Amino acid sequence: MIGVLAGFANAHLGIDLNLRASLFVWLLAAIIVVVALHEGTHGGVAAMLGHKPVFGLKPPLVYVTFTGKVPRWHYMLVAIAPFVILTFLFGFLYAQGALKLFYNWSLLTNLIGSVGDLWVVLKLI
Repeated sequence: MIGVLAGFANAHLGIDLNLRASLFVWLLAAIIVVVALHEGTHGGVAAMLGHKPVFGLKPPLVYVTFTGKVPRWHYMLVAIAPFVILTFLFGFLYAQGALKLFYNWSLLTNLIGSVGDLWVVLKLI
């Protein structure tokens, strides 16, 4: 199915989707790194604000929760932290020139993963 879509995109849309295994390896590496950094950033910011983060894994979900109540403004800071911090980090690293494909995948993965966090912040506002 992926091959058919890639062929269609190449033939009819002029998009070269050369499906090499290395692209998938870079994407998989980016997903693993970003998930760890994303949830770690949530937990790190929560710990800096005085809360005790608890990390969990229920495939396909990786998450962080807290042992006690978290005030609204703290929750907003914890929720938006990975979007702000990791977007800046991956954007900066991308601009440095090395491993552009990895940092591009990482930036996109983090932005996609931050959609729910941004929704939470908007709901709290």
